[in-house]
Amino acid sequence: MPTITVDKYKLYEALGQKFTTEEFEDLCFEFGIELDEDTEDTNRPIIDGKQAPPELKIEIPANRYDMLCFEGIALMLNIFRGSMPPRTSNRYNSFISLQDKLHQNLARQRTLVSIGTHDLDTVKGPFTYEALAPEDISFVPLNQTQKMNARELMEFYDKDKHLGRYLHIIRDSPVYPITLDTKNVLIEVTATDATKLDIVIKTMVTMFSIYCKERFTVYPVKIESDHNNQTRVTPNLEHRTTEVEVDYLNGCTERYHRCPLMINKLSDIIRIEAATAGWSEVMPLILCSHDENFSWLNRIDDGTTAVRLANPKSAEYQVVRTSLLPGLLKTIRENTAHAVPLKVFEAADVVFKDESQERKTRNERHFAAAWYGKTSGFEMVHGLLDRVLSMLKTAFVTREEGLSGKASGSLAPSSGSGKADGYWIEEIKEETFFPGRGAAVFLRIGGVERRIGELGILHPSVLEKFELRYPVSTLEINLEEFL
Repeated sequence: MPTITVDKYKLYEALGQKFTTEEFEDLCFEFGIELDEDTEDTNRPIIDGKQAPPELKIEIPANRYDMLCFEGIALMLNIFRGSMPPRTSNRYNSFISLQDKLHQNLARQRTLVSIGTHDLDTVKGPFTYEALAPEDISFVPLNQTQKMNARELMEFYDKDKHLGRYLHIIRDSPVYPITLDTKNVLIEVTATDATKLDIVIKTMVTMFSIYCKERFTVYPVKIESDHNNQTRVTPNLEHRTTEVEVDYLNGCTERYHRCPLMINKLSDIIRIEAATAGWSEVMPLILCSHDENFSWLNRIDDGTTAVRLANPKSAEYQVVRTSLLPGLLKTIRENTAHAVPLKVFEAADVVFKDESQERKTRNERHFAAAWYGKTSGFEMVHGLLDRVLSMLKTAFVTREEGLSGKASGSLAPSSGSGKADGYWIEEIKEETFFPGRGAAVFLRIGGVERRIGELGILHPSVLEKFELRYPVSTLEINLEEFL
């Protein structure tokens, strides 16, 4: 996770309160971030004859790009505490720092997104974005006196330790993109990923619009893109609207009610519940070998499911996992010296190919558990499934309550009326599980039925490949069906 360093007392001033280290740690914990270090009592360097002010080093979750700067941290903590942050004087350094953090993290060293900021007073629009041959681009670089074309610039900066690492992005392109843009402040973002482009531009304008003459007000820009019919106004800061029934909304006041929870919050709730039930959380790597993901589980790779690495470092890291089971089974294998039974679980992402997505892939948050012991433990993973779904206010459906016939694995309205919402299991014949000891988990919400996972006792051939001597029962479900 990225670590952001901020001036301790300027942050406290922005929060309108002085905290002890323990009090601020508690605030961070309640919000969902972590105070990594307070340099108050350390030997700080001397700058211009004065000791540097104490700093707070705060760990920010990888998905909170809006908190990669002083303004973002102050704004979010103030909103959490029900107040509004004041404007600060060190806005320029913070502005540059946010760009740098976004470039390093979300933008993958500028390979996916590159941010430019300009002074509108020095140029006049409209601005155009063009791609020209290297020989047709000519200007005097910053801090230089000699005019160069783009090809000469590539050679000039090739040995620069700061800029040289970015040249590969456009080195072999027949045309190089340039922009004629400026604003007071005009933010221009170039990207190869539309999703990350949207995140970056929204993060930049929302974090620093506090300094505008009219707070949190920015001027949008119209981008004319007739060649691909994507003319649009950016940034799009419209509110998102969700429609729910009144009774359903009232039910959301219960902490564990099945309501539109963010996926991370939902995962945390299930982690706590599984841990409370006596299961141990593990966090294996998201990469695994092709055999571990398919043949070792007696599953067939149809070529349209798993994301393969083009140049894997070793045979252990060939694909991005499509199931949490390989990681759980490898963890058990490495801990067989411990007393049985071993009860482990994980709530994390798996990845699938998806041609309908811009990046041709999609993530799914799954929950999986495995029991390893001298008995099969099938009733234990079944009990964990019951407990987790009961906590999510999802009841078990019996045939007397409206379950009849075989359910479909695809999303479709259930036939008839009056069928109760809930979940049930049905026997399946899959090579991963021992014959007659595997079941699919089905879920019905609002009259819509879908298969969300599987549980069962693993086939002996699976145990042999993972070098496990005792029976193993597993459970895996897709959590995103509950959002």
